[in-house]
Amino acid sequence: MNSVFNEYGIYKPIHAVWEFIKDIPFLIKCCHQRIHKGYCVKDTWSIDHWFISTLKPMLEDLKNDHHGFPAFLEYEYWEEHKDEIGLEYEYWMSWSTDENKNKLKAEADKICDQKWNEILERMIFLLNEMDEDTCSRQNPYKEEWYSFHEQFRKKYPKNGDELKSKEEQAEEKKSGSTRMVRPSEDPEFGKEYDEISEKMMNEDRKLEKYREDCKDEFMGMFSKYFHNLWD
Repeated sequence: MNSVFNEYGIYKPIHAVWEFIKDIPFLIKCCHQRIHKGYCVKDTWSIDHWFISTLKPMLEDLKNDHHGFPAFLEYEYWEEHKDEIGLEYEYWMSWSTDENKNKLKAEADKICDQKWNEILERMIFLLNEMDEDTCSRQNPYKEEWYSFHEQFRKKYPKNGDELKSKEEQAEEKKSGSTRMVRPSEDPEFGKEYDEISEKMMNEDRKLEKYREDCKDEFMGMFSKYFHNLWD
């Protein structure tokens, strides 16, 4: 009987289609829950992923189709340029027939709108970066690490059991448990695999810190602009 997995441990297409068909009743239930509750039980399995995948397109829509910007941006602009503007804030914000004042105000509004766009762009960027799947930084050693596993599977069709002693195989048969053999146990490329594994783990730690820093920066911005995310 053929395995339902390929050499990378991924479902073969036919099996994946069958699994999808079997999941249809559950997916319909999830749609019903989202309509009535705004989320479904499947979303709770990975709330972080749900948060990113839901909020990112919302922020993109807000950036691309907003009709204004937070009032504090206009106040900050006035505070920074009040000497050259030469007007009190209340008058600066009020309607006026003064063409020169209105021209200055229109230029300020354009700058504030651009700043709001930049804030939203930064938040969208951070959402992408804090997600492992969409992060622009990837581990440069991952492909090489996977290639060792591919070589290992081709060389040892029995998942490395060929490297076990007869005594170990007999003990596993008796106990019913199986030890997973790692590519590092291969005498041909085991040392190289260990070196790549160490490099990959070190890089993974750096990437995790980078994504964590992006998450912290995003949460800081999300908290700061929380009450301004409307149009």
